Amino acid sequence: MAPRILDFIVIGAQKAGTTALHRYLSPHPAIFLPSEKELPFFCGQRADDNVSWTSFFEEHYRRAAYGAVLGKVTPHYMMDKRVPWRIASVMPGIKLIAILRHPVERAFSHYRHLVRLGLENRSFNNAVLPLLNRNDVENIRNLPFGLEHQNLQYLVLGEYGRILEMYYGQFHRKQIMVIFSDELKRDRLRVVQDLFAFIGVDLEFVPATLGKEYNVGGERAIISRERISELKRHAIVKLVWNACPPWLKSKVRLFFIYHNTREDNNKDNRDPRQLLDRSAWTDLCDYFRADVLALEGLTGKEVPWNDFKNKR
Repeated sequence: MAPRILDFIVIGAQKAGTTALHRYLSPHPAIFLPSEKELPFFCGQRADDNVSWTSFFEEHYRRAAYGAVLGKVTPHYMMDKRVPWRIASVMPGIKLIAILRHPVERAFSHYRHLVRLGLENRSFNNAVLPLLNRNDVENIRNLPFGLEHQNLQYLVLGEYGRILEMYYGQFHRKQIMVIFSDELKRDRLRVVQDLFAFIGVDLEFVPATLGKEYNVGGERAIISRERISELKRHAIVKLVWNACPPWLKSKVRLFFIYHNTREDNNKDNRDPRQLLDRSAWTDLCDYFRADVLALEGLTGKEVPWNDFKNKR
């Protein structure tokens, strides 16, 4: 039996506004999205197995109404180079949406996310600036999806031109829509209507959620890393864990990685330019400059980020 397919996927980027897109798209009466946003399938080992995809589909889409437009929002699909061809092998006609944020702002948000989860304890400069001079950047780009090495990926995950080139190599450009988080902030209704038109649903529908901005405060861990470590050392927990089948262990790990968070409205929401010294900001922009040019050439769209409008 041929695997069931989706109509569209929001592929990322991470820390660029995918939560907001999920909240704005899901209320549409013609669209069905799983209630959980981060359900990465195509960057997992099961992705090579169509039977597993069928199981995944039945698990998460069984409540969809007949004829509904089926979608998925997963920021991780711009974090693993295997994903584009994996999606294409199952759903070659799918529509893809990428939302992009200023790459230095994205890196800073990514860094603070890992700090809040207890996975990063260095200063931003000490964590990120050494990545500018590493001679193994290609190895970092080739790392598979996984939280354990995300503190090496602050920069490479903002190389949107390089990442999207892999998608354009697998899909016709008319199947790919690229938007910018700046556009979403400036004119939310227009961007959402453009998305509805691209997806192929009634663009006159205005979601009630449109008046809210999501993840302004970011997230923090519900159960701290230290507490999780304590639990893992407990004899009963060890016994139960060792008895769990691999598929259940995988689900538990994903839960603690992606859902062990709550909104943190005490976060410092100042512009990263106010928190970073000027030379660090300039060096990081210079790192991304060539990739931004490649992105513009690839998509035919000019980026809205003023840092890249000079020195082209």
